[in-house]
Amino acid sequence: MTENELLQMALNLGSGWKVDYVEFNPDEKKLHIFISTVKGSTFECPTCGNQAPIYDHGRERIWRHLNFFQYEAYLHARLPRTYCSQCNGSPKTIRPNWARERSGFSVYFEAFVILLMKAMPVKKVANLINEHDTTLWPILHHYVEEAREREDFSSVQHVGFDETSRRKGHEYVSIFMDLEKRKVISVTEGKDQHTLKGFKQDLMVHGGHPDNIKEFSIFDWRDNFENLPENARGLGAMESNQRHISFRMKKRGMHWSVAGAEAMVKIKQGMFNNTLRDVYLSQQKRSARKQRESRKIIRISSLLQQKTRPSVGVKQGSVALYTANSTAMGKN
Repeated sequence: MTENELLQMALNLGSGWKVDYVEFNPDEKKLHIFISTVKGSTFECPTCGNQAPIYDHGRERIWRHLNFFQYEAYLHARLPRTYCSQCNGSPKTIRPNWARERSGFSVYFEAFVILLMKAMPVKKVANLINEHDTTLWPILHHYVEEAREREDFSSVQHVGFDETSRRKGHEYVSIFMDLEKRKVISVTEGKDQHTLKGFKQDLMVHGGHPDNIKEFSIFDWRDNFENLPENARGLGAMESNQRHISFRMKKRGMHWSVAGAEAMVKIKQGMFNNTLRDVYLSQQKRSARKQRESRKIIRISSLLQQKTRPSVGVKQGSVALYTANSTAMGKN
């Protein structure tokens, strides 16, 4: 088996295709694989689906594929046009089985990118795979829209609703969640009555109906706490003053459990009420020895921070060392 036949099997090109040759550029760290059609092959007509002969070939196109070890891999091919006698139309360009229409990436590469996007922001994914983020957003939009079209909301009966700020300037998005499946089913801009109308329309488009909704809950974090300040408002009232906490919760793309999110809110509440330090110290059960050591460390650190008088000269002499003769320091 030759290297071209091995690559042809690994790429899963399908019938009618073959690997002509391969070019490797070690300076650019890129591998270019050139593909062509097999003479006498027939392909599926894009219009009716029947097998049709090749009419001609278009210009060369390039798709990025999964890396070959640490090297970027690219597929080069001229897609054929078929002329179908049953359609009686103009020649049509076929759809390759390794890539979507009007995409510069193979389906395997797109699957890998989507997997990375689940764990990190698009910008970081782009830096990791050496692509610009503007080339990756269309991939995400395509598969999100494709998945949304398959959504079925006919069984949705319990809905939770909450809004969150998506950027500075009081720009909000509203999140609707299926409480039974614990799954977000809709996200719309704004937080007014038009938002609810948009959710109603989206619900009906995907097979649901407002009459099937038995419970519609609006989340309020204050319902989970007792002895709150009289002027306590929504969670957003404190976020501007506790950005180092809310940044972890909202800007890093992290997934939080219910217990973890509630613990973070309690921390924010303690900082807002100036009781966080007292609560922390009351839970520290230290022995008397540990307390003496901590005070000693504080005293030493305070001494190290004091300013010292600069040296005004050097004095020559000797310093007596009162140590045992068996030590290295005591030997002359």
